[in-house]
Amino acid sequence: MEELGRSLASCGRERIKYHIPHTGFFTSIEFEDTKVEALIQSLQLKNIYITDSRRFYLPEFMRENTVRLSICRVSEDRIR
Repeated sequence: MEELGRSLASCGRERIKYHIPHTGFFTSIEFEDTKVEALIQSLQLKNIYITDSRRFYLPEFMRENTVRLSICRVSEDRIR
């Protein structure tokens, strides 16, 4: 997860918010100006699978344009 944090911090986009937990498998990434449906489809063409996080929230806490990412089976080299 540390490598993911460094990669996200270095991308230079102020319109991306993310939460990387100290423990666990999932990271939440929120995009201010990106439609996640298009991002999900584009990444799937590259065999990168992410999930729209709307289904993980109760309706009153739902977040738009947020994805859930697991990197539990990915080497640090592939994160960079």
